[in-house]
Amino acid sequence: MKILLVLSLAGLCTAAVVPSADFDRSVMKFISDNEYKGGQVGVMIEDRLAFAKGYGKNHEHQDIYVHNLIPVGSLSKAFTAVTILKLVEDGSLDLNAKVFGKGGILSAFKPWDEATVDQRLYDITVDHLLRHTGGWDYTKSKLMEPLLNSALLANGYNIENITAEMKLPELTTPIEVIRFMMSRPLDFTPGTQSAVSNLGYSILGQIIEMITDFDYDEYVKKHVMIPCGMMYTKIGRPHVFAKTRDTNEPLMSDVAKVSPEFVGPALGWESNMYDIMRFSRCLDGSGDFKILSDKSLNSLIAKPSAVPVQHSNSWIGAAFTVNSRGSIWIEGEFFTDDLLFFHHGPLVKDAATQQSNAAPGMPSAYAAFFTGQMFNPTKSSIHNLVKAEKSWSDENLFLDDVADVKTKYGKIEQVVKYQLEEHHLHGYARALSLLRYDIKWINGFSYKKKTYFVVIAQKVEKPLFDKVLITPGLTEATLTQHKLHLEKSGFNLTYLQNYMSHSHGGSVFLAVFRKNSYSNSTVIRYGLQHYTQSYKKLIELYAEEGYIPTSQSLMYNGVDGLVSFILQEDENRKSQKDYRSYEGITQSRLNKLVTGNAKYKRKLVYLDEADYFGKPQFSAVFVNDKVNSMLFNSKLSVKDMSKIIQREQMYGKLPRIIVAYGDKGSLWYAMFLEK
Repeated sequence: MKILLVLSLAGLCTAAVVPSADFDRSVMKFISDNEYKGGQVGVMIEDRLAFAKGYGKNHEHQDIYVHNLIPVGSLSKAFTAVTILKLVEDGSLDLNAKVFGKGGILSAFKPWDEATVDQRLYDITVDHLLRHTGGWDYTKSKLMEPLLNSALLANGYNIENITAEMKLPELTTPIEVIRFMMSRPLDFTPGTQSAVSNLGYSILGQIIEMITDFDYDEYVKKHVMIPCGMMYTKIGRPHVFAKTRDTNEPLMSDVAKVSPEFVGPALGWESNMYDIMRFSRCLDGSGDFKILSDKSLNSLIAKPSAVPVQHSNSWIGAAFTVNSRGSIWIEGEFFTDDLLFFHHGPLVKDAATQQSNAAPGMPSAYAAFFTGQMFNPTKSSIHNLVKAEKSWSDENLFLDDVADVKTKYGKIEQVVKYQLEEHHLHGYARALSLLRYDIKWINGFSYKKKTYFVVIAQKVEKPLFDKVLITPGLTEATLTQHKLHLEKSGFNLTYLQNYMSHSHGGSVFLAVFRKNSYSNSTVIRYGLQHYTQSYKKLIELYAEEGYIPTSQSLMYNGVDGLVSFILQEDENRKSQKDYRSYEGITQSRLNKLVTGNAKYKRKLVYLDEADYFGKPQFSAVFVNDKVNSMLFNSKLSVKDMSKIIQREQMYGKLPRIIVAYGDKGSLWYAMFLEK
């Protein structure tokens, strides 16, 4: 009996609790019970992503994974609101500025019919639009939602046809809708009521374009998405629903009738749970960066002045609904998929306590986006599901997004990404820095008419905010301009690669700038696209003065090899460093060079590849240094690399250099690991 009892207790002990399992099952049941097609759900605990998963199908009946982009509907307004408040911070915009009429920001916008203008239109301010107090209420309007006029008409609504009224072949820009609505009576006096208005946020989008002279989405990406590390989020084709007159069942409209440009600032962005939770982290500053100042955040959640608060403890702020405890949320609207973004708050914490409304170790923010429109009480339902989970994962799932492979040896932690798309690089580099991962190696390559980067990054203890700049797509002229400009702010050019960019249409440069990277005794020289023979003579001359190459990128223009380089000298050196450099070497010879130089205590410090009439040619630099236990192979698949990295980390060998190249239609990698 005693033995049986011991075995029984041992069995109980080995039945480990799977983190987030109950929550995962509850979400699946919620989706099924409410007849959604699918969705994505994410949960933040303080500054880490504790849960992120995709479920079911999207509108195109494809499986939804956590990386997939999905429409985020009314959360689009939050991106617009944050951009407006950043412009206010920068001094470029006044919230009290009038929008229309003489002296208004959009004074160039003329009503379609001057004779029918409601004169209260000229009292509308930027702040009114921001807080949904501009005077429009689609629940009272015979037009309902003017930006969706074509979609509503296609779904059988008996409303005015704006296109026909304006005698246009079709509506091509939101400006036409805005001009039409400028001629219509307002539903209430601006500033006296709150009613969610997509039209108001479309107008804010026009204000952003007028103030910045950039396209709305381009400016928001550069000043909100990229700083927050949101690499995926973009304007996408919205999915709009409408109710028929004789049933409660929602019907999806013909999405071709709704142009993304029409509803972008209000409903038109698409994203995934990784980026949405990065946005949450960026709002509350739980990482090393906060997108808005405390003053702006207080403005974001402030009660609209002179507007009766709908409930004693909650009100409509700028984009978000806010309660008296400082929690904020956004839910779906009548025309969009059901969704919830909820943050416990407060976004501005008391200086003395720095306390969140969420208990330590408990979810601070969560989001749920569903494919479908059931008008469920999403906020309370998801809140109850989150509250019921007692065991959350200790992992930070942001790392799953930025890494194909994670490595660890002792205190050294690394992530490796094999194929990062070029247009994601800015956001990816920022996402890494906000996780305190420093990019130690990066290399651009082309494969099947697309441009990618392979990246190795390593965990550091101190914040990296604005200390490392990764800049792709530079021409010779812009590289020189960047270098001169950044040097004034203490940045040094530390890495250079010449690569073929399909998005930029040819040969461009990738440069890495680091703040105060060199000591006062260090001198650098750099050159762009020197012919190989002249380059060899040049570095021989500089070698006599103590310079060694630290970057040596190879590119071909026909049969001519072109080398772009950085040379570095330490004026306080005690002895001349021995180095060897090679250009235009084959893959088979590369293996021999790595082994041969190691015998003379020279290790590989730089490697690049260029396509020479369909054949890979390499450029390599070896420098005399302490050569630790190492491993090199110049022809590996992704699967091979992953196995090697996982195996060798146990012995302390970690990736230092990875270069990708195409050969006979296949993609291969050269990888150097060192202990």
